[in-house]
Amino acid sequence: MMVKKELSRKFLHKERFAQKGFLITVDAFLSVTLMLLLITASLFYLSQAKVDSWNTVDLKSAVTDLSTILEKNLVFEDSIKQSSSELLLEKLNNSSSKYCFSTTIYNSSLSIFMSAVKTGCTKNSEEILSTERVIVVNSSGTISFYVARIDGWFK
Repeated sequence: MMVKKELSRKFLHKERFAQKGFLITVDAFLSVTLMLLLITASLFYLSQAKVDSWNTVDLKSAVTDLSTILEKNLVFEDSIKQSSSELLLEKLNNSSSKYCFSTTIYNSSLSIFMSAVKTGCTKNSEEILSTERVIVVNSSGTISFYVARIDGWFK
């Protein structure tokens, strides 16, 4: 009788371990399934994101960067002093081929003083981003104020 009880305890004990193994297997299966579901949902959401919004950010950065470069390298000031847009045009043509740029410089009465458009570009885009810079030119003791407007769009 004692042997039977001991055997039945061992059998129940093994059965309990078998159930634990089953639960661990089900738990792992549910975890993997849930993880795959979350990854699939994330990839679906990311595939719906519009690239156009990033393009706008890139274009705005390109326009702002170009205006900073032209200002810091005194291209605006030198072009105004020489009354020639050749230097501006040279810098615009050396910019990224992905973008088109135009620069218009207005005098203190806001009349167009000079203008330059990157070679091979025309302003026919739906999205044109602009930035403006104020330029102070000291020429022979006379201080003059100008406004430079830089427009950018995709080619």
